[in-house]
Amino acid sequence: MKYLVSLALLVAALNCTAGEDVPKGTMKAPDAKDTPAQKKPQPVQEKVDIWADHVVYEGKKNSFVFTGRVTVIQGDMKIDCEHMDGTLDPTDRSLERVIATGAVVRITTTDRRAEGTKADYDMKKNITILTGTPEKRPTLWTEDSTAVADKITHYRLEDRFELTGNVEVHSKGSQPTKEGGQERTTIPPPPKNP
Repeated sequence: MKYLVSLALLVAALNCTAGEDVPKGTMKAPDAKDTPAQKKPQPVQEKVDIWADHVVYEGKKNSFVFTGRVTVIQGDMKIDCEHMDGTLDPTDRSLERVIATGAVVRITTTDRRAEGTKADYDMKKNITILTGTPEKRPTLWTEDSTAVADKITHYRLEDRFELTGNVEVHSKGSQPTKEGGQERTTIPPPPKNP
């Protein structure tokens, strides 16, 4: 059974004994199609909802661990993973950072999806760094292309993804070729109107 934990509930749980489970809830994480579709930058102090099968909070360490089908939603961004560690800012008890791991870590925004094996989300800066392994490099899908890199950085407030390290971009209809040991992708121009 999934648990829904909003930031307010997590902060209220600070009085729980360290290591206790969060009380069982009946809410389930929404599907990606149910997440809000917003294009403009969002305020930094935006509500965060987290769902998981199991939650452990460590009050003295200002940390928590979410395991099992974990979902985080903030604005138009959704992160799905198997395991997530997080920390609270000790001064204001706000969610500071989460690290999502698992076989597949998926970040979904309004019109893009990225996957890897680890996502490090700095919630104060609204920046997520997605990494992977040599066998499963981070991948970004858009409506008309797919890109693979060693690292994908998502700047949420700017609605921007940055790919670094051995970047490969494949557009619909493109033909990847090897040149000088690196991948080269040729993207054909759009057809001319007669």
